[in-house]
Amino acid sequence: MSAPGAGDVSPAATSLIGVVREGLALRPEEEARLRAAGTRLLGEVEGWVEQFYARLLLDPTAARLFVDEASVLRLKRSLTGWAHEMFHLPFDAAYEGARAEIGRVHVRIGMPIHLMVTAMGGLRRDVVASVERLWGDDVEGARLARTALEKALDLELALMLTQFERRRLELERDRSRAEDLGRLARRFERIAQESVAAALCHTHLLRDADARPDREHRLGELETVLRALLGAVRRMALPVGEDAPPRPFPVRALVDAALAEVSLPAHTDVAVRLDPPTMVVSVREVPVVRALTELLQNAANHDPGGHLHVVARSTDGGGGLLEVTDGGPGWPPHVRSVADVVAGRSGMGLSVVEDVVEGHGGAVELFQAQGGGAGVRLRFPPAREASS
Repeated sequence: MSAPGAGDVSPAATSLIGVVREGLALRPEEEARLRAAGTRLLGEVEGWVEQFYARLLLDPTAARLFVDEASVLRLKRSLTGWAHEMFHLPFDAAYEGARAEIGRVHVRIGMPIHLMVTAMGGLRRDVVASVERLWGDDVEGARLARTALEKALDLELALMLTQFERRRLELERDRSRAEDLGRLARRFERIAQESVAAALCHTHLLRDADARPDREHRLGELETVLRALLGAVRRMALPVGEDAPPRPFPVRALVDAALAEVSLPAHTDVAVRLDPPTMVVSVREVPVVRALTELLQNAANHDPGGHLHVVARSTDGGGGLLEVTDGGPGWPPHVRSVADVVAGRSGMGLSVVEDVVEGHGGAVELFQAQGGGAGVRLRFPPAREASS
């Protein structure tokens, strides 16, 4: 939860489950109606589950995913538990996280997205049939129960399908990065070939140069070629965007871009506090987003299901300070700097963060978060001091 204060901005205020509920017009009274309907419908769950898997196993793709009877039995128990949770648990952030985890499981096992839609469609028809039978002549009661249930099922599907969209974006980013690296590799190969060929030529001419002025000239030419080759090697080592000049960016946009890249464990939330809310820093966007992603992912991994805090504020000199803290075990007692970090905690990720921040003329500090947990503080200098 975000502590109150100036500049408080929290993604929880516009959580996915809140947005979907608003879009479905799933009001509190309908959620209450769903709970009430559950007392009459729980006896129908077993039949829904049996019909759900009977239909699913008729699909050749789905049948290949359920390789034995044991896997089918486990999944039947999971679906039974899922239905009971829908009738009893509040639709809050924890509920969203649990549904996201179900979606991630479907992504991992290779469930085609169309099966998610068709399977939910079959379940919806079974649920509606149960409502119409159990409510009998109570037409208005059946209508109200059916409406609440259909909105709940739409909510379920939306929360689970989000993970397919996340995976699609991850694949797109991976493909984009691979294309960028391919272009860099081809450019480096061309420069390297030309530089090596020129160096060999100057070396050959240097052997034939007897007069001292001619030798000095050839040595100078050779040095120029080798320096060009060294520059190409250094540029090749830079991540995409590292050689761009610093530009003003809203900190909120940088943090949001990083959060979009992070895979948060179920029930983990992130609170962001900016002071001022419109805070801007002069940085290279791509590497800074990459550094923040590393930092947030590392924090999430060490405090799964907990609370991450991002705090940013402007410094008196016009620079920027950004802190990421988690509620995990904290830094070991001997850790005072990035160089001290044990390999099992952050490793290369934190080194990347330090390289990026120091490349902007800033510094990285480690600290113990108040109340426990690990903290990392990034200091960015004023724009006029940032390296270009």
